Amino acid sequence: ERELGYSLFIRGKGYGTISLTAAGKRFSTIAQQISLLDKEAHALKSYADIQHLSIGSTDSIASYPLKNFFHMISKEQAHWDIDITICDSLEIYELVAKRIIDIGITNGPSPLPELVSIPVFEEEFVVVRRGKRPPGYETVHPSELKENHEIFQIFNDEYHYWHNSWWTAGTPKGRVNLAHFTVGFLNDPEDWAILPISVAQALLPEDGYLSRLLESPPKRKCFMILHKKLRSDR
Repeated sequence: ERELGYSLFIRGKGYGTISLTAAGKRFSTIAQQISLLDKEAHALKSYADIQHLSIGSTDSIASYPLKNFFHMISKEQAHWDIDITICDSLEIYELVAKRIIDIGITNGPSPLPELVSIPVFEEEFVVVRRGKRPPGYETVHPSELKENHEIFQIFNDEYHYWHNSWWTAGTPKGRVNLAHFTVGFLNDPEDWAILPISVAQALLPEDGYLSRLLESPPKRKCFMILHKKLRSDR
C-alpha cells in the first residue's frame, strides 16, 4: 500500500473484519498476473526439454468424440507433460482467461473479450430409447415424445431455447448433468433422452435404439478456446 500510494484493504476491529477496497479488488487481478509471470520466468529452465500443455474440456466432449484423440496424444507425445481437466464450459472460460489452462474445449463460444473461440466440429442430436425399434421409428417428431418421460441434460443455450419451444420447462422425468448417467434412467419403453450422436452411439445399450429428429435442434457446436496472449512457457 505504501509503494502504490493507495489503500487495498478496509480494516475493521476484531477478527475477520478485513475486506478489499474497490482498488484492492482491481489490483487482485493484476497481482494474479504478476504471480503467473513470476512462475513462468522461474519455470523456463526446467521446461527447456519438456512441452507442457493443459487442456480443459467438458465431459460430453472429452469422454466421447475426443476420447481416442486424448489417448493418442498421451501415447505419441512422450515428451509432453499433458494435464487434462474436466469441468463445465463456464468454468473453462474462467480458467483460460486466468491462463491457468492453455486450451479449453467447450459447447459454445466464449463471451469474454480476452479469449479467442475457434470452431472445432459440430454434430447432430438424436433420440435414445430402450426396447426394439418399432417400424418407422428411424425418425421421430418432437411432438411424439412425452415430456414426463424425458431424461434431460442441457448442452448449450441454443439447445435450451429449442427444447423449451417443444416441452414445458421443469417437467422431465429426470435430470442429469453427466451424459453417462442418462441411459441408466431409461427404464420404460416411452422414456427418452436427446444426446449428441457421438455420445448416443457410445452409450447405446444392447436393448436400445436411436432415432433422428424431424424437427431437430441446432447442431451441437464445439469450440477451442484460447487466450489472446499465450503463455511463454507453454
